[in-house]
Amino acid sequence: ATPEAIRSFADDRTALCSYISDGYLLGVTVDGEHDTDVTVSETGTDRAQLPVSVRARLLFSEVRNRLSLYLSDAVGGDEGELASAILLGDRSRVPESVKRDFRRTGASHLLALSGLHVALLSAMAEWVLRRFRIPKRPRVILLGILMLLYLALVGFLPSAVRAVFMLLVTYLSYLFAEDHDTPTALFFACSLILLLSPASVCDLSFWMSFAATFGIVALYAPMERLILERRKNGAKAEKRPAVAALRRFGMGIVTSVAVSVAAS
Repeated sequence: ATPEAIRSFADDRTALCSYISDGYLLGVTVDGEHDTDVTVSETGTDRAQLPVSVRARLLFSEVRNRLSLYLSDAVGGDEGELASAILLGDRSRVPESVKRDFRRTGASHLLALSGLHVALLSAMAEWVLRRFRIPKRPRVILLGILMLLYLALVGFLPSAVRAVFMLLVTYLSYLFAEDHDTPTALFFACSLILLLSPASVCDLSFWMSFAATFGIVALYAPMERLILERRKNGAKAEKRPAVAALRRFGMGIVTSVAVSVAAS
């Protein structure tokens, strides 16, 4: 195998940026007589000689792989692979037919870790901590630590980093100021990601993720106030339970459409 600069594999600057944003910094060519895959190992012969940051990354990667395998086996079938993809971001074993079905239904984004997954996991963790009657301030600190560990576990994916950093800003604002500004939290997360990983500036999914979130923050908030006001007024005026339930169902559909429009 012969290592080569990544530029030799890119036809133009756009392709080079795409490689860099995906984390590829080196290319390897193999003799044409060999058709085996090339495996790059970061462990070397003695892990103790590696930098602490590399050893920590390898440790989290191994834990993630073990959890992914355990989750897939415990749930079983395609559902197990989906559970592993949705919770840990490991889509390597999701069958192509399942990915195709998600693409056809326009739901491929559910397979990618995002704010939705982070919000659900943090809510579940908070629910568990509440059951142990932990006061709010220690609970917020524990949630922040848990979210950072989860972020390391999934390999610091940009979409997960954005969501976790926004949560951390919210937690810190509660601890020190008791108030927070969502756009500030969003752009703080964006700045921090670009500071830690400048190559993310080339990643289209990174910008789409932030643009969609900013659209929801900037456009959906006023629409949500209007929707909630109409829902409250309608609930007060309507005395029939069946009609009130139908009204709530309709407002739920309107809310979902409003979020989609704001994100777009």
